[in-house]
Amino acid sequence: SIIYWPYALSATDGAFGSTIESATTSITIEFGEYNISVSCADEYGNTGTASTNHTHAISTCQILDTANTVYRLVADVNSSATCFSVTAQRVTLDCQGFALARRTITGDNLSASYGVFSDQRYTTVKNCIISNYHISIYYAGAADGTIENNVANSTYLIGSGIYLYNGANSNVVANNSASSTSSSALVVHTSNSNTLRNNSATSNTGSGIYLYSSSGSALANNTASSSSQPGIYLLY
Repeated sequence: SIIYWPYALSATDGAFGSTIESATTSITIEFGEYNISVSCADEYGNTGTASTNHTHAISTCQILDTANTVYRLVADVNSSATCFSVTAQRVTLDCQGFALARRTITGDNLSASYGVFSDQRYTTVKNCIISNYHISIYYAGAADGTIENNVANSTYLIGSGIYLYNGANSNVVANNSASSTSSSALVVHTSNSNTLRNNSATSNTGSGIYLYSSSGSALANNTASSSSQPGIYLLY
């Protein structure tokens, strides 16, 4: 919280008892989202309060490197390599921005390219439509995070929509649609205690949902299908 109290107001017209006053102040705040409230009172006990929400918008692919930050995507973006790399804890990427429509993140189907990559704890990716990457959403050791309400597709050879790898533990993966044309759509690999619920996962040649050497995970209300493999494949 940032609190300025008290803030003395002076009549801009120099008249005592003016009905309209204005005052300004400035402060440098860290990148993120803020709820700003202003309360005023006069000498007679009259009070007034106003509030607004302030958040920082992004419109290009970039490194998300400020902790405790909500990044809101307000434009469709594309890249040949990885679009967003999370390098700080407690980062949220929200692709819904300020509008009802979700923004898209589109790649060029190159090897080792990711729509969103994170190796940090408490990463949240939500409301994104991601396609044409090796892996659309890739958590490599990123634990205690959330992946929700995304469309994550991959048409890359042996690519996946969502991939939790190597210690990406205790994440919640919910309400996503994942697909892959040539590998498993939603993969949990050597990562434990994850929750997968209300997801749709489809693959042509791999499984819809594939868990490998991962224990303690909970699956509920998922729809998984494949043209050639089990819809849900558990291998320990």
